[in-house]
Amino acid sequence: MKEWLIASLTCVVLAGCTQSGPQSHTGGKPPNEYILPSDFFLNAQATRGSEGQIFVSGATNLPDGMKVSIEIDPGKKNSSSATAFVRAGKLLSDGLWTVVPNPNFRLYMNSFPDAASLKTRREPFPANSHRVRFLAYFNGAWQSPEVLALIGEGGKRLHGQLFKYKDPDVVDSDMILNATLSIGFPPISAEVRAINAVKHAVLTVPGYGRSATDVEANLNYEMNPKIGLSRAKGWSARAVGRSTYEVAFDFINGNLGEQEAVWSVDLGTGVVKYVNKNAKNFSWTPNY
Repeated sequence: MKEWLIASLTCVVLAGCTQSGPQSHTGGKPPNEYILPSDFFLNAQATRGSEGQIFVSGATNLPDGMKVSIEIDPGKKNSSSATAFVRAGKLLSDGLWTVVPNPNFRLYMNSFPDAASLKTRREPFPANSHRVRFLAYFNGAWQSPEVLALIGEGGKRLHGQLFKYKDPDVVDSDMILNATLSIGFPPISAEVRAINAVKHAVLTVPGYGRSATDVEANLNYEMNPKIGLSRAKGWSARAVGRSTYEVAFDFINGNLGEQEAVWSVDLGTGVVKYVNKNAKNFSWTPNY
C-alpha cells in the first residue's frame, strides 16, 4: 500500500507518467527553456497553392507562440494579410490573394443578397517580386502571457534590425516587429489559369439565359451547410488537350456525399463550358 502511494505521488510530481495529458506549450522548446538569442533572424519564401493562392513561410528564432501579421504589398489597396504563430521555429500564413474590383459588377447588383461580396474578387498575385511585411506588437492584445514573460512587456528585451521603436519620440517606447522583405512569387501554372478562367466565367444556360453572376459567385452563394451543400476538396484542373483543361469543383451534397461539378476551358480561346449537371446548376444565378 505504501509503495503504491509513493509511486502515485511521484507520478503527479514529475507529470511524466503519461504522454496523453495536455501540454503547457504549443511546440518547440518549453517556454522556460527558451533563451533569447544574441541575434534574431527571419527568413521567408513564397509558394503557391493549387488555386494560385500564396503561402508565405519562414524560418526564425523568435519564440514559439509569438503572433505575427504577414502582409503582402503593404500600403496598396489590393494588399492582403493574415496572422500566423511561430511554431517550432517556423511561420506559415494562410493562403493569400490579391483583391481586385469585379469587372462584372453592376449597380443593380446592390439589391442582391450577396452584393457585398460581389464588388470584388480574389485573384492570384502576379509572379514577380513582392514586398512582404512581418508585423507584431508586444502587448496582451497580441501576445500570450508566456511570450510576454520571455520578451518583456512591450518587447523591452528584444533587439536587432527586425525591431523598431513604436514611438521613437519617447524614452520608454515599446518595441515592435516591423520587417519588410522582398520575396519572389512563383509562376502561375496553366492549371491555375484554367481554374480562374472558370471561376470568372459568366455563362448562359439554355432556357434560363445569362447568369447574373460568375461561376465563383454562384458557388459561394450556393455552398450553404444549411441546405446540405459545402466545399470539400475544392478546385482542381487537368490537361485534356493542347490548350484545353477539365476543371472540377469538389463539394459535399448532403446525404449524397462527395460530388464534382465539371467544366471545360480552352485557354487559347477563353471559352468555358459546363460539362455535367452539377456544373450546369452552378453556372446560372437569377437576376434577383
